Amino acid sequence: MDLFCISQSSLANGPIRRLWRSDDPSAVLGKLPIFLAWVELEVEVDPDIQAGIWAHGNIRAAGEAECRRCLIPNDVKLETGFDACFRLKSEVGEIEEGVWIYDPMISHIDLSKALREEIWLGASEYVECSPQCLGLCSGCGALLDTEGCTCAPPEGDPRWAALRKVKG
Repeated sequence: MDLFCISQSSLANGPIRRLWRSDDPSAVLGKLPIFLAWVELEVEVDPDIQAGIWAHGNIRAAGEAECRRCLIPNDVKLETGFDACFRLKSEVGEIEEGVWIYDPMISHIDLSKALREEIWLGASEYVECSPQCLGLCSGCGALLDTEGCTCAPPEGDPRWAALRKVKG
């Protein structure tokens, strides 16, 4: 059985708690928004005959991403909740969102797609090493936090020359 999967037969006795860890999450989950060295999913899967199968718990992950300003790699941690509802296709309406379809003929329920979606939603869109990071100079490429810019000062716009003469 694959990682992040739970057998449907094991749910016959009630809720099940699991803790899974992957040290190669992109191999299991596919493309992720940032490089993650590992992902843990602590989850309780609860079969509810009328509402479907509910999985809820916590996601923890860590990895590395470049600061969007200075491009220096930084450690990144992700902690977010995990909630997923699985229902039979016949029980899901056309407009219903946030529900995962499961097939009763398949022996297991795969949580990996729902986990991947939660990671995409929970990951920071932009990684910054600090709010004060000055980044790189777009001209010379100097790391502005530690070194000075070597670019020549910008030349004035010739369209403003007449006003500069008036200003004196």
